[in-house]
Amino acid sequence: MESIFRFKQFVVHQDRCAMKIGTDGILLGAWAQAEQPERILDIGTGTGLIALMMAQRFPNAIVDAVELEPNAAEQAARNFSASPWPERLNMHHQPIQSFASSGLHDKAYSLIVSNPPWFVDSLKANESRRNLARHTDSLCHDELLNSVRLLLHSYGRFVVVLPFGDSTSFIHSAQERNLSCRRQCHVRSKPSLSPHRILLEFETVPADSPVIPQELIVENEQHHHYTDSFRQLTRDFYLRF
Repeated sequence: MESIFRFKQFVVHQDRCAMKIGTDGILLGAWAQAEQPERILDIGTGTGLIALMMAQRFPNAIVDAVELEPNAAEQAARNFSASPWPERLNMHHQPIQSFASSGLHDKAYSLIVSNPPWFVDSLKANESRRNLARHTDSLCHDELLNSVRLLLHSYGRFVVVLPFGDSTSFIHSAQERNLSCRRQCHVRSKPSLSPHRILLEFETVPADSPVIPQELIVENEQHHHYTDSFRQLTRDFYLRF
């Protein structure tokens, strides 16, 4: 795995992060929508990738990023400093639970994004940093949603990427907190495969009609032969497009 990942407008160093850059984060950063957001929050920023994508896409927004793991937090802060937008990117090394409960950012964010830990009760790797990034022990979905509810502006949006099988329970938990699913996208690696990820967008305003899922296929059957839809979505970031 490369320790440096170059995008069109920024570079991400990832040698100190347990979880490296992957398609999930890039999809989330490209798919999330907002109308001229003033403040954006990235929960569990890792390398800082999604926060950097937000800074590129929304040039008038202040972007806060929260990360619990110290090595990742330090590396994200360095990636922010080396980017074209250091004055608009802020790193917070603390649990999102304490960040949300501090009251300093109450209802402050018009867009919140997260690529959260998503393994529950599964076999864990030997490396504790990787476990922290991948498993829900440090941030279960209920705690994530509770924090979002404290921090999201009344007209704001929350966008998350999850394993496809987690979507029903997550949407139900969000609804219990008056967060309504307004948009969703089923992600397939290839046309012949079942969806493996889902992108979800929530608002505090109830949906006035059933949500019709979008679908995105990353590659055609040939490896690294990317679909036109994937290229269109991510072309502002990937050098190869």
